[in-house]
Amino acid sequence: MVVILDNISIYINNSITEAVEATGHIIYYLSLYSPDYNPIKLTFLVLKAWIKQN
Repeated sequence: MVVILDNISIYINNSITEAVEATGHIIYYLSLYSPDYNPIKLTFLVLKAWIKQN
């Protein structure tokens, strides 16, 4: 199994990495800014614009 995490300091922790890798899984971190892999950000942007207009 592959675990994909945002590249923020709370996730970059040796204890988390060791715990995940001890179970045989692999961790991949997203790049610092990757809206293509995090579509919720676009969704929130559209929702906020709609709320402002209505």
